[in-house]
Amino acid sequence: MADFSLKALKKWLGNAKKEYLVAGVFAVLVLLFYGNSLGNGFVHDDIGQVVQNEYVHSLKYFYKVFTGCTWEYTFGGNCKEASYYRPLQSLSYLLTWQISSSPWFFHLVNLIYFLIGVFLIFILIRKLTKNFIISFLTAIFFLIHPMNNETVNWIATVPELLFAIFILLSTIYFIKYCENNSTKEFILCSVFYLLAILAKEPAISLPIIFLFIDWKLFNARPIYYLPEQTPEQIGETPREDLADVGASKEENTELASPKGGDDFDIGIGINFKVVKKYLVFLTLALIYIAARMLILGGLIGPRQLYFGLFSAKERIYAFVTLFGQYVAKLFVFYPSNFFYYFEKESDFLSPKFLGSLFVLAVFIGAIYFFIKKKHNLLALFFIWFIAFLWQVLVFVYSCGENVFSERYLFVSTIGFAFILANIFNYFWQKKKNLHIYLVVIIILIAVVSWVIIFPRNKIFKNDGTLYKATLVLNPRAHALRRNMAAEMMAAGDYETARVELEKIIQMDPNWWEIDKVYNMLGDYYREKGDAAKTIEYYEKTIEVSGNWNYKPYNNLGAFYASKQEYLKSLTYLCKAGQLGGGAKEVQNNLNRVISLIESVENQEGLKKLYSDITGGEIFKESNEERIGYIKRTCAEDGCDFSFFAGTANGEVLFPFLVLASDPLGGIIKMEDRVLDPQTRTIHLRVDPKYQNQVLTFVFPTCDRIYYMVDATIANEIK
Repeated sequence: MADFSLKALKKWLGNAKKEYLVAGVFAVLVLLFYGNSLGNGFVHDDIGQVVQNEYVHSLKYFYKVFTGCTWEYTFGGNCKEASYYRPLQSLSYLLTWQISSSPWFFHLVNLIYFLIGVFLIFILIRKLTKNFIISFLTAIFFLIHPMNNETVNWIATVPELLFAIFILLSTIYFIKYCENNSTKEFILCSVFYLLAILAKEPAISLPIIFLFIDWKLFNARPIYYLPEQTPEQIGETPREDLADVGASKEENTELASPKGGDDFDIGIGINFKVVKKYLVFLTLALIYIAARMLILGGLIGPRQLYFGLFSAKERIYAFVTLFGQYVAKLFVFYPSNFFYYFEKESDFLSPKFLGSLFVLAVFIGAIYFFIKKKHNLLALFFIWFIAFLWQVLVFVYSCGENVFSERYLFVSTIGFAFILANIFNYFWQKKKNLHIYLVVIIILIAVVSWVIIFPRNKIFKNDGTLYKATLVLNPRAHALRRNMAAEMMAAGDYETARVELEKIIQMDPNWWEIDKVYNMLGDYYREKGDAAKTIEYYEKTIEVSGNWNYKPYNNLGAFYASKQEYLKSLTYLCKAGQLGGGAKEVQNNLNRVISLIESVENQEGLKKLYSDITGGEIFKESNEERIGYIKRTCAEDGCDFSFFAGTANGEVLFPFLVLASDPLGGIIKMEDRVLDPQTRTIHLRVDPKYQNQVLTFVFPTCDRIYYMVDATIANEIK
């Protein structure tokens, strides 16, 4: 026994040394290909998700990791406006920031995640194939593939890296469980599956891979067709891919025949033990979905439909052509681009669609062929490729404006790397005379990849370098051009910014975010002191935005406040408040304007205010009688006037702006005002000296109308 243990220890040490050596090679290659990324800064989404996000700056917000959402801080703490629930992304940012807030450290974390992922690919493939060459080459091809450049360089793609790590770990432990039937390993598999989902949504598809592994590698199908078989006969077929790993007979014998008893002539058998595994995975997925719906207020969240609704034809066209584009990009990976142009189409006779349909047919045919020929691992990794990509093809409207993105291929590239490694291994084994040529080819592939990857890392240095490089390849990346213009304006280069903004209008006047372009041009003319142009562009912003963007209203409100036109300012800020929820800049502007209006006390100022309200330039008198006078109640300390507010839903009154006029033309400011939303009543208090006078009250609203009500006995609501 002692000798056996010593041999086992030596074997383990030998394997460990080999793994350390392999990990060291991977680490050197990661630094060789991506080491210069450590000099890059925060770019694009990194600013909002990390730099400006206070929720990842302090451990006091740790609870936000699971009770909050991505972009929550940007939305003023409101997750109902967000679309992503990815707790591990927030956790990674939070823990990284505690060590260092410098961008180089965040990039280092990305490199570490990438290295871990590459090493786990090696472990998984070796576990499946028992073949060092295939395992090593799969990891190498994945590491050097230029399609992974964006994911490694961009801090905001941490979800892709974590998602890859945890699905690899979950798959490794699933295979271990199938081999050893160990509860501990199944628990680890399940935990890693849940963590993968918490990293990024597509991980929810991982049980598709498990089903195939169960079915083809371990002959453990959840449901069996029983043509004259007994439970004892099922599960005796050894795993053909791995000679040293057989199916667990115990795992395949808990079956139920629809006929009951011992009659197994024909019917359907249910493998309860296998089914239980998938019920666990289903439960974990449902837990995530429930948490997501609770936090976001829905399954998907109120994501803006960048391209509007897709018809059935457009969705089919997009699925097929995007699939073809992703497959093609694996082979034609130069040039890489951060932002690809997408346009809705439905021309099923176009060369683009027909070519993509052919690629899809070949792909499906390859899966069928490999299954029939019992090349199950090749079939598995063809399925792997599509298992983590189908979501962005089906839910194309949820991908945002960047429908096609290189980062979406990150995990699927593992499948491609495995297939490529198998091709090289086949020729290595079958064509001994080609060894030197195969080595040369691999070296050439690595050199070409390095020539593409290493210089491209530098475009992620800052927003300017990223945006300029992207716009060279895709001039219609309007969102990036707009962001670049914002950077220019922040740096004081207003004229260049104006030129870039006007380019967007010239190229695509109907772009879905054209309102933001007009808004920025309004900012430009405000800075230049051109009041007419400022108002024109802010009003244009409101016109094209469809009344959903609070910013132009806030900007116009702030602009009119700077011109001391406080009533105009108030109406725009009120609308901004309705659209922008709890946006701080709106609330600050509103508080300032309200305090200035409420500071008016003397008759001259009150008469001017009353005249501005009723003058017809800003507010128009409503023809509807939605506010009714109820009664007045007077005492020594004052007279209370009660009104019923029958205003429309969403109509906002300005209680601090309610004024009254007496028969002599004096203007009365309310001493107190109370709005009771439950009873929809308004209570206003004035000086008791007005107890016997007929007063006319004016009620301005956010919609630029006012209601005028005479407080007389004849007008009382009976």
